[in-house]
This record gives sequence, structure tokens and C-alpha cells, in this order.
Amino acid sequence: MRGFLLLFRRDLQQRWMLFVASLAMGIFIAAIPLLKGSHLSPAELRGAAGLTAALIWCAVLAILLGGSIFTRDLTENRLAFDFRLPVRPSAIWAARLLAAIVTIAFSAGLLLAPSALFGMDFSGAAAGLDV
Repeated sequence: MRGFLLLFRRDLQQRWMLFVASLAMGIFIAAIPLLKGSHLSPAELRGAAGLTAALIWCAVLAILLGGSIFTRDLTENRLAFDFRLPVRPSAIWAARLLAAIVTIAFSAGLLLAPSALFGMDFSGAAAGLDV
């Protein structure tokens, strides 16, 4: 269990820039109502922009993280080091996959947090999405 937690924490620490980028996007989205030219209320505008950006950002992160969980470590020969640790291979796989899932979820939360602090309306945002 200790090896799993170490690998999990290491993977999350390597992705700290994604968290900073998510928060920066969230601050920008919270400031969108300050721009002129919209007939929507600020809460609806934050909700629509936040929901759209969060969905797109999660999809992009899922594609990028899904394709790069092991490729970078394989090219830099770090994966061989992980398998030499006294950790079961299933724990290595689980730590990597769980770190990717937590990264995506936490990034979406950071993206939506500033708008939620200023007030956002998901019902008005989702009402315009007649799919």
C-alpha cells in the first residue's frame, strides 16, 4: 500500500502545471461577464462558459493522459525502475490510472471553482443545450 501511495503522489506532483492551468482558465471564465456584448445574466454566462470549458478540458485531458500514462516513462526508462521497486505490478498500474482520473476530476473542479465562488447558474446554461 505504501508503494501505491508513493507512486500515486509522485504522478500527481508531476502534473502540478495542469492544476495551475485549470485554475487560470477558471479565473478567466469567472471574469467573462465583465466583457461587453452579452444579453445573458452573469450567472448564466459563467455557467455556460464553465460547463463548456470543463467538458472540453476533461476530454482533452483524458486523451492526453490516456495516451501518455506510460509512453514518457518508457522512453526515459523510468518504468523499468518502477517495476524494480518492491511493489506489485498491479499497484503500479492502479496508481497511474487513479492519478490520471484524480487529475482530470480535480482539474475540472479547479476550473469551475472561481465561477462557483462568484455565482453560476447551471440550469440556465444547460437549458440552451438542446441536444
